[in-house]
Amino acid sequence: MTTPDPHERVPDDAPQDAPESEPDPASPTPGPARRPDGYEPL
Repeated sequence: MTTPDPHERVPDDAPQDAPESEPDPASPTPGPARRPDGYEPL
């Protein structure tokens, strides 16, 4: 077992090929889903 390089340190559960499949809940970017402010895009 080797220590991963700090420059390419990536969590195992982090999506690499499809980062949009699981958006980060802390991400400030609003998605097509219902926003926290209650606005629902049609």
